[in-house]
Amino acid sequence: MACEHARIARTVGAAAAVVICATAAWGQATLPEGWSSEGELATDGAWLVARNAATIAAPIEDATVTRLLLRPGALEAPATCRVEGADGVALELRMQALDGEYRVNIIGQERIPLPDACVELRVPDPAGGRLFNQRYFIRPFPHWYEGDERQALLDRYADLPPASQHPLGLRIDAHDGRVGLWVDDRYVAGLPMTGPLNLRLALSPGNAVAEIATARAVPDRYVPVGLRGYRRPGSWRPVSLPTGRGAVRIEDVPFDLGAPGDDIDVGLSRWLAESRGPEGFTENYFTRSAFDSRPEDVLLAIPTDEYSHAHLLCAVDPDPAKTPVISLRLTRLLEDLYDSGGRGDAFADTSILLVRSGGRWPDGCTQVGEVETERGPMTLPLLHVAVPLRSGHIQDVLDEQGIFYRRSTQHLDLELTRELHIVKSPNYSHHSILPVGPPSGVHVFGLTLERSPLRVRVSSRQVGNVFYQHERPALYVEMTPRRPEPFAGELLWQVRDFYGRMWEGRRAVAVAPGEPTVARIDLRSDVLGWFGATVFLYDHAGRKLWEHPTSFAILPPDTRRASAESPFGTWWFRRSHVGSDDVAEVAPLLQRMGFRHVN
Repeated sequence: MACEHARIARTVGAAAAVVICATAAWGQATLPEGWSSEGELATDGAWLVARNAATIAAPIEDATVTRLLLRPGALEAPATCRVEGADGVALELRMQALDGEYRVNIIGQERIPLPDACVELRVPDPAGGRLFNQRYFIRPFPHWYEGDERQALLDRYADLPPASQHPLGLRIDAHDGRVGLWVDDRYVAGLPMTGPLNLRLALSPGNAVAEIATARAVPDRYVPVGLRGYRRPGSWRPVSLPTGRGAVRIEDVPFDLGAPGDDIDVGLSRWLAESRGPEGFTENYFTRSAFDSRPEDVLLAIPTDEYSHAHLLCAVDPDPAKTPVISLRLTRLLEDLYDSGGRGDAFADTSILLVRSGGRWPDGCTQVGEVETERGPMTLPLLHVAVPLRSGHIQDVLDEQGIFYRRSTQHLDLELTRELHIVKSPNYSHHSILPVGPPSGVHVFGLTLERSPLRVRVSSRQVGNVFYQHERPALYVEMTPRRPEPFAGELLWQVRDFYGRMWEGRRAVAVAPGEPTVARIDLRSDVLGWFGATVFLYDHAGRKLWEHPTSFAILPPDTRRASAESPFGTWWFRRSHVGSDDVAEVAPLLQRMGFRHVN
C-alpha cells in the first residue's frame, strides 16, 4: 500500500544490525567475535553482569554505529565508555547513578532529597576542562513544576523507576574521522579522531550490559535520531507501519524506527505555566534541558551542526480537540543563573499545518502510505514531512564554545510542540513566543536531520551593523563547503526601511570544494535610519537552505561634542544576561548610540 504513494525501502544489507550479546549453544550470553573481556562477567537473563571490576574491549570500524544497553545496577557504581584513536586522543564518557536534590527556587534554602534520581554524565575535554558535565534525570527533575503539580510528582517520586536500574542506551557513531556519543538518543559529545579506533568499557561490580549491536552508518548528509529514549506514545500507538521497523529509507531519507510505542505524541508537549501566565522578568521555559525527563517536554538533544531540514515520519490525529499543527524550535537552552533568564528569544522556529487542501498536502509533505492505530481502529495517512529548520536565525548560538552558562555546546535542543503565539504580561515585563493553545494532533514515528551542504555566516565590519554613512556599509556572506562536491545556487537579500518600503537583490553563487567564498552585499547609504534585512541562500533546485534575519542602521557623521557632562547613559549587564564582556566590542556601539555613561 505504501509504495503506491512513495518509495520506501527496508534497509537490510549495508545497515543490517549484528546482535552481539548472543546466546551460545550452552545457554550463556557471549561476546561477539573480535570482542574480549577481563574480569568476571556473569549471565543474568539477557544481561552480562560484572561480578568484580571488569572491562570489555572491541575494535570500532569507520562508518559504523555501535549500540548497547548499560545498567548501573547500584548507586555510585561508575562505568566508563572510552573510545581511543590512533593519535592518542580519547573520548571518554563517565557515568554513575546518584541521588539528587531539589532546591526550591533558584536561591532558596529549602532542599528536597531526590532518591535514586539521576545519572551523572561527564566527558573530559582532552584539551582541558569538560565537553559535557550534566546530570541526566531518570525520575523527572521537579524544578519546573509548581504547586500541586510539583507536590504530586514528589509524592510518587519513590515509586518511579530508579536511575540505578535504568538501562542506558549508549550509541557510538564513528564516521569520517569523527566519533560521537549518545545516551538514550540524547547527543552528549564528540571529537575528531583518527583510526583505527578501539572501544573500552570499564565496569564496576553490578554494572551490566546487553543488546549490543553494530550497523553500518548512513551517509554523512543525514543524522537519524532515535526516539526510544523519548518514548511518549500517548493515548494511541500504531498497530503496524507499512515501512517496517529498524533502519528504513523513505524517499532516499534514512530513518531509525524503533519498536511499537517508541514514538512521540506531540500533543503531550505543553508549556507548564500556560494556565497562570509568565512568571515576570524571567521564565523557566527558557532554562529547561533535554536531560530533565519531564513528560511534558518533547525536547531532543542533537549534535551541534549546520542543518537545513528535519525530516518527520508522522500521522495526524483527527481528534477535533487537537490541531493538525506541529512546531519545531531549534536553540540551545541555558541554565538560569539567578536572573539571567536562560536562553531568551534566540529560537529558530518553524510551524507546519498538515492539512490536505485541494487534494494536495503542503509543500515538503508527501503521503508515503497509511498507518493503522488501535484507537477506533483508525487508518490514517502516513506522511513524510521535510521541515525547514532555519538555522540561520541562531547563527550566534551555533558558534558558542565550551560550557556556556553551564550547558554544553556539543548539542542543540530541538523541541517538538504545538502552535506558537506571542505571550506578554500586562506591563510588558515579559514578552516572548511560547507554545500555547490546543494540543497538537501530530504523532511522530521517526525523525532525521539533514545537514546543510554549506556553513553560512552573515556578518559586517561594524558591531551591531551600525554604520556611519561614509563607511561603505555592507554585509558579508561567508559560505564554507561541507561536502566534496561543488555547490551552485543563488543568494537573495531583502531590505525594508522603518516605513515598510522594500527592495531586494540577488546573485548567482558557486562554491568549489574546500574553498570558502565570501559574497559582499552593499547597502544603501543615501537614506538614514533603521533597516531590516533578510539574507536567503537557495540551491540549484530552488530549495531554501539558509535564512538569516538581521537589521542595520545608517547614521550621519557624529558631530556631538558632549563627554562626561552628557546626560545620556545605559546599564551594561555584561555576561549576566548572555551579553558580552568585551569593552572593545561594546564601547564603539554605545558611542554610536550617543551614550557617554555606562553602569
